[in-house]
Amino acid sequence: MYKKIIIITCLLNLSNLFSQNIIGDVLYIKNIYTPKISKKDDDKYNDFLKKLRDVKNIEYKLQFSKFESLFQLKERLDSDTENGFVNSATKISGGNGIYYTNTQTKEILHGVEFSGTNYIITSSLDSLKWKLTNEKKKFGKYTCFKATTIKINKGYKTYYKKVEAWYCPELPYYFGPINYGGLPGLIFEIKIEKGATFTLKSIKLKPKKSRIKTPKKGKKVTPNQYNEICKKAYMMLKEGM
Repeated sequence: MYKKIIIITCLLNLSNLFSQNIIGDVLYIKNIYTPKISKKDDDKYNDFLKKLRDVKNIEYKLQFSKFESLFQLKERLDSDTENGFVNSATKISGGNGIYYTNTQTKEILHGVEFSGTNYIITSSLDSLKWKLTNEKKKFGKYTCFKATTIKINKGYKTYYKKVEAWYCPELPYYFGPINYGGLPGLIFEIKIEKGATFTLKSIKLKPKKSRIKTPKKGKKVTPNQYNEICKKAYMMLKEGM
């Protein structure tokens, strides 16, 4: 009797260990919104928009375990890396640096470099107030449901942007692109109003012993503190012109 209990306990422990070792590899494609070209705007700005519009299908990867995820730009060819327009596109509406999410602690860490200094911007999953709907659509063989929230950007000005997410309850992993997560299923698509769209291209589920690494290099700041740092740098640059 006791031997059976020990065997069952060992099997359960092995099962839990295996499930914790399952890592998901997801590939997302990012396409950015570019405003319409206007004759009223500067020619250099319009030329920049034209070239930026040609930058499409930027690839990002998301790796996740049971409680953690890491999102970052997929390694590119040297010729792409040197393309200034590609670099600009990676920074628009998120995607610059690395994003770590922990669903147990509700912690989001965004590691980013700015003006020669490394920062870790800390925020919480609880700050995302999702509104779930019954609207659904298919992404390949998967059925996804729509959720919405409002993103507040406090930079040089305060912007309120609508965010639309499509998540899949069939894949009960609470992660997604950049710092979006906390929904009852893996996010297949994120649409940021007048920003960018991240769409799932492929997903692989496989057992792996490696762990998600937390970003540790950098000064920890809140989103508001980081925005103030960027704002001061911008004002100093403007004064120096």
